[in-house]
Amino acid sequence: ENFSEERVVYRDASPPSVELFEPPEDSNIFSGQIEFNFTSLDNLAENLTCNITLDSEVLDSDFNVSSGVLATRVSTVSPGTHLWNITCWDVVGNSNTSETRNFTNFEAPSVSLDQPDNNSWVNYSEIILTYNIYDSDNNIKNCSLYINGIFNQTNSSEIKNGEINNFTLDFGQGESGWNVEC
Repeated sequence: ENFSEERVVYRDASPPSVELFEPPEDSNIFSGQIEFNFTSLDNLAENLTCNITLDSEVLDSDFNVSSGVLATRVSTVSPGTHLWNITCWDVVGNSNTSETRNFTNFEAPSVSLDQPDNNSWVNYSEIILTYNIYDSDNNIKNCSLYINGIFNQTNSSEIKNGEINNFTLDFGQGESGWNVEC
């Protein structure tokens, strides 16, 4: 009597589940880079293949995720209101699509430093730092000044969209770097 080797066959008729985390339903996002977080869980398969669909078109396709592990994908998304979902499938083609959620992406404001020019030398301590801010949504809440990478103050006057705004600051001796965040 002689036996052949034993072979294993897997039968999988169950689709994976897909649970969405980020961005949440009806969220407002102020960045062109959107972080999509989700988990897909399969009863047998350790790895799954997924797509991110945005506004009925595949945005990010055929990427692999581990079953039951939080997956994060980052994609550039234009301003506006968007619908999104995730579809995942296992090795035998069982697939499932998550709920569809929406979010609104607002274009980040554009900030440019005006005066003083980079690498300027001055012999007075009170310096007026001017900058221009433009926001297509005209929804600027505030602007903050950073000196040498450390928060210094938030603008106390009304922000003028598309116009020159300023901070006035007493500087000590030496080099100081500055930037503005709005």
